[in-house]
Amino acid sequence: MRQFASMLQYKSALTAIRDEYFNPGSPRNMRERCCDAMSIFGKIGAPDLFVTFTANPRWPEVIDNLLPEEHQIDLI
Repeated sequence: MRQFASMLQYKSALTAIRDEYFNPGSPRNMRERCCDAMSIFGKIGAPDLFVTFTANPRWPEVIDNLLPEEHQIDLI
């Protein structure tokens, strides 16, 4: 950013910092997700159920509900 600003003969007052919030699996991302979950927990209470489901990505129901640009993993 500073190089680009110097090419345009501008002084850069700010430095861009890459936001680790959007980097999945980074410590900052995981901390933010945990804080988000605790905030939801504090506002609406504890969940009553924790439901998991195993699906086959080749099931007709899965394939029929995909948009043209989606893959099975996007839906599941």
